[in-house]
Amino acid sequence: MNEIIIGILSAIGGGSFAALVNFIANRKLVKKQTYKIDIETENIAIQSLRDTLEALRGEYNELISEHEKLKKELAALKREQSRLRKAIEKIQDCENRNTCPVSIELQNIKDINSKTL
Repeated sequence: MNEIIIGILSAIGGGSFAALVNFIANRKLVKKQTYKIDIETENIAIQSLRDTLEALRGEYNELISEHEKLKKELAALKREQSRLRKAIEKIQDCENRNTCPVSIELQNIKDINSKTL
């Protein structure tokens, strides 16, 4: 009878040991798989960020280019405005200012603007 009990306990003990080894092995495998999935997820996120960053860089470069064009246009408009202001100031010294078509046109514009305000 002792032999039967010892056999049963050995079988149970051996089975428990095998189950414990199997549990540890499976736990390591699950950890490896989880780690691999985490790495893949991080790589996907990194690639997505790279794609987004590249798109933003393209848009940024387009905006910089447009900004430079607008700066040049603004500078040209300022130069043109300065020339016009100087020309208008010279009208006062012109001996033909009373019959000058530019002076008359500017006076008409001034009159129209004063009526609308």
